[in-house]
Amino acid sequence: MHRPNYETLDQENRSLLPQEILSIIDTFKKGNHLHDLYYTALEYELAQVLKEAKKKGDDFNTLGIFSYTIPEHKILIANDVAKSMFDYPKEGGIGFYENLIKHLSAKDRNIAHSISVHLKEPGDVFSYGLHSCLEKGRELAIQCKSKLQSTRDEKLFVLSILKEATTEGNV
Repeated sequence: MHRPNYETLDQENRSLLPQEILSIIDTFKKGNHLHDLYYTALEYELAQVLKEAKKKGDDFNTLGIFSYTIPEHKILIANDVAKSMFDYPKEGGIGFYENLIKHLSAKDRNIAHSISVHLKEPGDVFSYGLHSCLEKGRELAIQCKSKLQSTRDEKLFVLSILKEATTEGNV
């Protein structure tokens, strides 16, 4: 698979991303102490998502974005939209991935656990629907698109883009 030269595209990609996303990336970078190659690759992939969203007419600010390493499930980034889709507490405390699994409807937990079955090689994409059980019994339908990526040194991570589908009918 052809892998972009993330380093040469770094400045161009950063200029495309909204300041909110750059701030979130920078905050996660400081807190995670993970290699910068994850974030260079992530910025590139998010710039591609932004371009695609603009083509489709989607508002990038309404998309939930989260990314995690494979196989450790260490969160690289989770924006506020993604957090709100799974009632992530503002004070934190529980890990984002664990909170996500906790809020999935029982019928959707197997999908979340089987993503690795569908994503075997960098570049593989898996689209699926989930339901998040929110407070007060409200259920949120979410359309998800997850893509397996790798850094220059072949460290793997998944980038997931989430879009609320409740108002669009069934997921």
